[in-house]
Formats: sequence, structure tokens, C-alpha cells
Amino acid sequence: MPRREKGAINTGSEPALGSPSREGGPINTGSEPALGNHGRKEGPINTTSRLISDQPTQATAIQRYARVAADIEQMQSKGLPVLAHQETAMRQAGARLDAIRPDSARDLASAFRRDPKLVEQATTGNVGGVVRAMAEEQRVRLDPEARADRFVESWQKMQQARAEREQAGDGTSAERLRKRMEKAAGGLHRDPQLESALRRRAPELALKRESERSIGDALSSSLDRGRDRGMSR
Repeated sequence: MPRREKGAINTGSEPALGSPSREGGPINTGSEPALGNHGRKEGPINTTSRLISDQPTQATAIQRYARVAADIEQMQSKGLPVLAHQETAMRQAGARLDAIRPDSARDLASAFRRDPKLVEQATTGNVGGVVRAMAEEQRVRLDPEARADRFVESWQKMQQARAEREQAGDGTSAERLRKRMEKAAGGLHRDPQLESALRRRAPELALKRESERSIGDALSSSLDRGRDRGMSR
């Protein structure tokens, strides 16, 4: 059985159909709208049990979203395509969440990706931990420095995992990781605030400080150099 690689970078806000990805996804930068978001003013997440009980609509919306996400994950785990009615149900569940607080669906999807165990909790109506996780994803999404922290941490983990695969002679897994990292670097242009924060942290990404090209381009070039070194061994 092939070893499963570490997940891709998740900086806090990528919209999804709600299922935690088995293969990992691109950078989650907070720049893409979630399903059902209509661009209303950002509001706080209710993070206490009393607030949750005062607003059962939020708990119900989270539970409904989680149940659809669990159905989709079950389909994907079997290698089956997501059905049209499931996609519709996810859009509707996301819209209900965003009607309570804009971008809730985005934050919930991000929380589920980071901790898939939350899906099961939410499907049973146990949403206290889920709401706290959503609040953390909201904080990261709105703070470029927090997104940079998450990006750097995830990028370094993927660099290490890729190097380990290459040293073990597992070129297929190493290349799969390289493609994930390439997709992550390529998505940075959609989040100028994140890219600016990362520019100040170039050494942590094994990059020299540059002013002529973007961090995304520099990271992509570093991946090509790493691939050339791996092929020459």
C-alpha cells in the first residue's frame, strides 16, 4: 500500500464542497468567496454554549452542512463522483450558514479540512468545538500574518516530506507533492496581502530576499531546482 503524503497547505479559507480532501488541496488564502456568500459585512462567530443555544439556527445549519459533507466524503472515499443533488444540497447548506454570518461556509469547510473529526461531531449536533474551530479559521482568514504563519508551517512540512520521498526513491510520491506545492505557489497572486507578508519571511521558505519577482514565482522556481537535483541523483 503506498504511503499517504501530508496534506497541502491550508491557510484558512478555501471554499470547498465540504469534504476533507484525501489528496490535499491548494493554498487556502482567504481570497475566494464561499458558496452562498453575498458579500455582506463580516460578523463575529458565536463561540459560547449560551450563544449557540440562543441561536439554534446556527447549530442546525452547521449540522446540515456537516451531514452533506459526510455524504460527499463517503462518495469520494469509494471513488465515486459527487452527485448533482449533493452539490445542490451543499450550496443550499452553505447559503443557510452565510445567511447567519457571511463566510461561515468558507470557515466551516476550512475547519473540516484541518480536522476531519469535526465532521462527525457536527453531524450528531455536537457543534461547540466546531464553532470554536470556525472562529479560529475566521481569525486566520482575516489576518495576513496568521495566514503567513500557516503557509510557512505547511510549506516547510511539505518540503521535508518531499525530500524524504526522494531519498527513499519514491519518485512518484515526491512528484505528487511537488505538484501540490506548485499549485500552492501559483495561487499566491490571488492574495496580495499574504504574498507581502511572506516576502518578509523569505528565508523561512529557503528563498533569498528579492524585489524583482513575486514570492509565488520564486517558490515555483525553487521547486524546479529541487526537481533537477532529484533527477541528477
